[in-house]
Amino acid sequence: MAKRFTLVTHPAPHIDDVAGLWQLQRFDPKYRDANLMFIPADAARRLGANHVGVGVGRGAYDEHKGDKKDSAATLVWKDLKRRKLLPGGLAGAALTQLVADILHDDLGLSIGQPGDFRSNSHVLRTIAGLPEQDSILATRWGYVLMDALLELYIKHETAARACRKGIRFMTRWGKAIAIRSDIPPFMASEISAELGYALVVIEHPQGRYLNVRSNPRSQTNLARLAAAVRQIDGSDAWYLHHSKRLLIHGGLSSPTDQRSKLRLEDMVKLIKKLCT
Repeated sequence: MAKRFTLVTHPAPHIDDVAGLWQLQRFDPKYRDANLMFIPADAARRLGANHVGVGVGRGAYDEHKGDKKDSAATLVWKDLKRRKLLPGGLAGAALTQLVADILHDDLGLSIGQPGDFRSNSHVLRTIAGLPEQDSILATRWGYVLMDALLELYIKHETAARACRKGIRFMTRWGKAIAIRSDIPPFMASEISAELGYALVVIEHPQGRYLNVRSNPRSQTNLARLAAAVRQIDGSDAWYLHHSKRLLIHGGLSSPTDQRSKLRLEDMVKLIKKLCT
């Protein structure tokens, strides 16, 4: 019978501890069914033979033994990478960035920034202290959070790659980009704004949505474009947000079976005609 491991960390674990535990249980088969145990962070006792410390115990996955440029999450990530247990491709690139961002926060580099009080570590520690909650439940919440974060980072990386292949053009409000991708439209808004675009057009490959979305900091007004596309499509399926910065045909919040007559390239031509 295969021996069963126990993964050990401290009570009210930080996000880097949870990320380390999560990586071991998600990517290393021998830890998939491991138990969880919590000991004080400063506990000096030796861990048992089948006990693996993450952020405690001064072992391979505990940065407190002197790894000043690491966190529990990066120490686990490096070991799993060395043993070729991490995913490759898009998921691998996303996980690399996710672990790097967790390290940034764990080193305290976000302290003093607006909103740091609601960091993932603070949220998890708060969950652990809520009525009828405890550290193991907070850790389980953390696993769900890590699953969601990895999916978001994959979508972000997909969006970045789509932007590198996008159609670039100019509008009166600044530079714009058009991409065809199955990423959520909100992610197209995020990455295009990060890259300095005033406007992004995104079309789902199977036509589930066609959105024109503006950088909130831009002076964009899509009212004229909205009137034109409604005339072309002959329907009210297009939704112009009250900010006049979002023109939406389908999406996660407003699914539609009525595909627009316009294709991505058609929308680019129309925007160039009306908005330059």
